[in-house]
Amino acid sequence: MKILEIRLVRSISRSNFSVTETHRGKLGSLISVLHQLSSYYRNTAHLAILSSLPSSCRHYPNGRDYPLDTLISIIKKPVLENITIREPMRKEMFGALEERPSAAAYCVSTTDRSMTSHLNNPEGCLFQGKRDRYGGVIVSSQLENRDDVSFEPSLTASLEAWTAEGVRGVWFEIHLLHTHWVPVLAKHGFVFHHGEDSEVVMVRWLPTDAPSTLPRYAHTVVGVGAMVVREDSGQLLVVEDKYCQRPHWKLPGGYVERGEDLSEAAAREVLEETGVRAELVSVVATRHMHKAAFGCCDLYFVVLMRPTSTHITMCTQELNDCRWMNISEYAEHPLVHETNRLFVQCYLQSKEYGASIRATPLVHSVTNRQQIIYSIDHGSRSEVVMQESKKQMADDGRETARCGPMQATSLCNGANSSINELEIDETQD
Repeated sequence: MKILEIRLVRSISRSNFSVTETHRGKLGSLISVLHQLSSYYRNTAHLAILSSLPSSCRHYPNGRDYPLDTLISIIKKPVLENITIREPMRKEMFGALEERPSAAAYCVSTTDRSMTSHLNNPEGCLFQGKRDRYGGVIVSSQLENRDDVSFEPSLTASLEAWTAEGVRGVWFEIHLLHTHWVPVLAKHGFVFHHGEDSEVVMVRWLPTDAPSTLPRYAHTVVGVGAMVVREDSGQLLVVEDKYCQRPHWKLPGGYVERGEDLSEAAAREVLEETGVRAELVSVVATRHMHKAAFGCCDLYFVVLMRPTSTHITMCTQELNDCRWMNISEYAEHPLVHETNRLFVQCYLQSKEYGASIRATPLVHSVTNRQQIIYSIDHGSRSEVVMQESKKQMADDGRETARCGPMQATSLCNGANSSINELEIDETQD
């Protein structure tokens, strides 16, 4: 601020009027206003109040002068009238500027110009972000970048505005190019929420009278294992991982990538590891485990797949071995984990009784997004049970017609008992 005062005095001394006590008083008034404004805008706004003046105005010391009315018009219309300041400060600012010639304009116009766009555009000083349905704001550093000078003042002003508006959660998506934002955000109460390859997200809960309801980041990883079974030979595609702690035969598979369906992930993993192409038939089993990779929970889906090719081209980077193995041999093999034995039993039971978990694609009625519903299909076994039940009921109905009321009641109760037993048996299977 001292440098600003020196520039102002030098500029006035070069002007075409004498520096009287009145002028010195007005000079002091202007400097006082600049002090107030800089304090209100966190020491940045005063750096660019007049920086939008035409470049020729900045040549005043070389002998060029401009009429007072012209300068005041230039200052007022594009800049000051668009700045949201307290009314008393506005009046004092205008009053001081209207008393000063172009020297005042020169001294400020030679300072930092980094805030010009924000002062010319009152909305630009605040982060806009996008609103979420929970009353929060999401700001992207790529869409609303700020330099080192303007970031913290914009952040402070935005936080004040959001708090007044009743905004709850504030999220900042920070690109790798803008990581200098991180310590400033941390200083203002933001914490890390999650990070990815080129971006980190920080968040702050604004309400002081309500507990945070901000969701934690995704804490579950999803994996898939493929039971690729050849129907002609009853063989199962198995692999031996190169980086396992101890040798064992396992199912080909891996993590489900973002945006992948289970069927897509399984087909991709099988092809990458073994060179075999396969398509989804059904879901065989699901395993849920805590404290897995990265401390996350783990959901592992075992799916039955039908091979559309059988030639193996093993991925030597990931596997030590890969082969087709008889299912009966795999179920008894000493190098097969107990969990995988259970998966085989689930498959064999599903095959025997015709019940399986099938995928049904649907469109969500609200979001209009594609989704897949996995539900139980009772298959041929269920149809047999239903046919047997219907036949039993028909036979009992004919028997009822030939007997009296008391006998009919007894027979009907017996029929219901038989149906219930069938349903229980099916559930147990």
